[in-house]
Amino acid sequence: MATYLDWNPSKDNDFVSPKYLWEDIKDYIPQNKIISMPFYCDGSAGKDMAELGFNVIHQNEDFFEHDRGDVVVDNPPFEIKKEVINKLVERNKPFILIVPVSTLCYKYTKILGDD
Repeated sequence: MATYLDWNPSKDNDFVSPKYLWEDIKDYIPQNKIISMPFYCDGSAGKDMAELGFNVIHQNEDFFEHDRGDVVVDNPPFEIKKEVINKLVERNKPFILIVPVSTLCYKYTKILGDD
């Protein structure tokens, strides 16, 4: 993993989420919904979620051009997390995003309200 000193957004923006991360949050993800995982990376996240029993759409396509599934669950590239959150709110789409906790301190997350 990159440290602050050697982080390069052009090469260090896509990190593969380990399967244990999805296992850790699976109880918070609705089982009866179609889960969209729009940020493809290497494709392993969709496979991991399917192995956990979720009905997953995980395709290598542009998130901003396609609105799939009932709920978005993913680890978006951090450099576009603001745009992702804004688009999900605009679509009125329920979501669970893996982002740094400090994201909640940014003004742009105020659109989420208290929910």
